[in-house]
Amino acid sequence: MSIKQNANPELVEILTPEFQRRNEPNFAFPPIASSLMGMGGMRGLWMASGFDSAGNMTDFSGLGHHMTINGDPVYNQIAPIAQHVTLDGTGDYFYLADHADFDITGTESFVAGTRQGLTIGGWFRFDSALGAIEYMVSKWNTATNNRSYTLRRTATGTVQFSVSNDGTAVTSVETVGIPPINTWFFAAGRFSNSENLIEVWYNLEAVETAFANTIHSGSARVTLGATSGGSSLLTGRISAAFICAMRNKRAVIFSLYQNPRPVFEII
Repeated sequence: MSIKQNANPELVEILTPEFQRRNEPNFAFPPIASSLMGMGGMRGLWMASGFDSAGNMTDFSGLGHHMTINGDPVYNQIAPIAQHVTLDGTGDYFYLADHADFDITGTESFVAGTRQGLTIGGWFRFDSALGAIEYMVSKWNTATNNRSYTLRRTATGTVQFSVSNDGTAVTSVETVGIPPINTWFFAAGRFSNSENLIEVWYNLEAVETAFANTIHSGSARVTLGATSGGSSLLTGRISAAFICAMRNKRAVIFSLYQNPRPVFEII
């Protein structure tokens, strides 16, 4: 017999105001940041909850990779949604100048061989109709053939993870499922050097394809909501975006979706 069946309804009614619901931002959001900061190889963590006097987004990784604001993105918190930033698709994005911390090849010698790779992702919401490619988390400049890695929305609405080994050639994998418009979802891309594959996640869906190579380090900027060149802008919302210089385990990625989902209205 469950605890719920044994519960005294009158007592529950009396005590309910004294407790917080799991999806209240001030209760559920801080543990999300804590779990993300514990990911292997964390290089950048942008929760969209911290920003300076100019609106530049705070990096919670501890490495100081704060994102510069472009356009007029709006920070917001709408219960029970976690803190996030809204981008209108007309010049709004965040960027960070090229830095060695993000020149991730996936073969770093100081990382154990089975853990060598890359993991990027975050929580997102698409607010525009299908038809345009929109970039989410990227070190990817198409104009100068300076591609490294990116997580983006395709014109058909799927989530696609792409990498390049030389700045020009591209290997991609995309989801089967299509995130509905105006609905929060978790997405991640992962490169595993030891398994010779890349993988894309959309909530609990994971799709993989072969990639027996290294990632081009390049010199492109790191961006949220656009390519490194500031094109293919996202119309939507971003929260808890991250880049890790390590192949995090599938169980870790699963937990990044499973634990925070009540905050993003996924029951």
